[in-house]
Amino acid sequence: MKINHISHKLNLILMGFGLWLIYVQPLPDLGLPTFDATYNAHIIKQITDGNWANLYNHASPTFFVLFAPLYWLWPKFVFLQAFNAGIMVAAVVAWAIFWTHWSKWQAWQIGAFVGAVGLSPVLVHNARGFSIEALSLVCVAVVLHYFLVSIRQASGYWKAAFWASVGLTINYKLLLVWGIFLFIFFIQKEKQITVKQILSILIAASFPILAAMCLGYAVGLKFWLYPAVLYHVLLRPEANAAGVSLALGHDWIFYFKYFWQFDNLITLLFILAGIFTFFFHKNRWAKLRNADVESIVLLIIVLYFTEICLLPKAPRILLPLCTLSVGFGLSKIQNLFSKKLVLKYATGLLCVSWSAVATWQNIRPYTHSNYAKAADILPKNTKNELVSTVGINAFQYLPEANIHFAFEDSAAQHYEYLLLDDYRFLANIPTAQRFNTKQYTLLGQWPEPSLGSAILWLEHCEFSGLNFQQTLHLRDSICSKPFQVQLWKKKKI
Repeated sequence: MKINHISHKLNLILMGFGLWLIYVQPLPDLGLPTFDATYNAHIIKQITDGNWANLYNHASPTFFVLFAPLYWLWPKFVFLQAFNAGIMVAAVVAWAIFWTHWSKWQAWQIGAFVGAVGLSPVLVHNARGFSIEALSLVCVAVVLHYFLVSIRQASGYWKAAFWASVGLTINYKLLLVWGIFLFIFFIQKEKQITVKQILSILIAASFPILAAMCLGYAVGLKFWLYPAVLYHVLLRPEANAAGVSLALGHDWIFYFKYFWQFDNLITLLFILAGIFTFFFHKNRWAKLRNADVESIVLLIIVLYFTEICLLPKAPRILLPLCTLSVGFGLSKIQNLFSKKLVLKYATGLLCVSWSAVATWQNIRPYTHSNYAKAADILPKNTKNELVSTVGINAFQYLPEANIHFAFEDSAAQHYEYLLLDDYRFLANIPTAQRFNTKQYTLLGQWPEPSLGSAILWLEHCEFSGLNFQQTLHLRDSICSKPFQVQLWKKKKI
């Protein structure tokens, strides 16, 4: 998967660098914006200090192993965020290369794709966090490329299997995609695969998982702990702290409402166009069984969109779908308006502009945080004296502090300082709604602009179990308060 045209390469480098600057510009003021981002950074700090206990958090050992050496070289959390933003840029570029390779894209399509996808609110939000989504998106592009090559040439299956397994050690939710790929393979008209190739697939797929298990064993964890964690996150045998267990999502038009209010509506139109095109083409099944690239992409769009509409909701799960649907849409526009330059360029510009405006409206106002002000009041040597109410963002500014968070009032009584953080309402944990502060003295209180982000709230629907409207109503209620963060100190008796 490569681009041969030098001007295309140069344009991708320049656009990628521009995207990266947009992603990293607010990071010093924003900090680590979510619970998961802060906890991920804390785990990497633990690993560099020799504590590997949380290596398998969220069943994502490859993520932590990749970033730990970077933090060891430069122990600043903002550096980890900037590097992760670079990986998200690499993901956008990888998908642009993918489409250029398989659809023979022109320069305007590459530019429109990088702008429309790279500036979309859901991608910008996840690029500025510190999470597994960027690496996951790269993996999907690589695996899809090798998968298409293998089923068209009846060779090289092991490469797709290897990178699919690597992706699994980064983000277990990629099984939603890998299952679709497996289905597409089995419906191919001519499945030319030998016993030797099957063995190579099994070996390649086993290697990353066995490597993760062996690494854990080498640092003192149980050898079977990684498969056990993977089983737990996949099947969720018990409910989470918000009382939500693995089940079908109940808000089936969640993503329609999301695109309508907060993201690029043209992306949704491309998704619907892809679904319509798949079902209303009389030779589609025959093309699909003969490894036609467009038909395979359309089936992935249809099945993946169906999956995510039925499962618990979070906008970040849209990322692979956005890259596929926007790529398909731009390819179709080129076919429809091949000789109408003005229409092609105008459509590409509209795609980019819509994403840019949506990000300006729904991301830019929430790129400042006041958690550092709360941390500044605390002694610099704070280690185990602070507990927070679910939200742990302030701990990134206390390098010596161990993270402590409480889901209920009784669990917070043993600490000297209490950070009453309205981030707890995002998680919808019933016991975390009220904390008794009678035995505390208020040290300071601040508004928290980052909690105003609707996309941040919607990303927590998967955990909270709330639907689209319930989440936004709760967000409006919390943001109407003058302060969202309060720091309290226990009174001396």
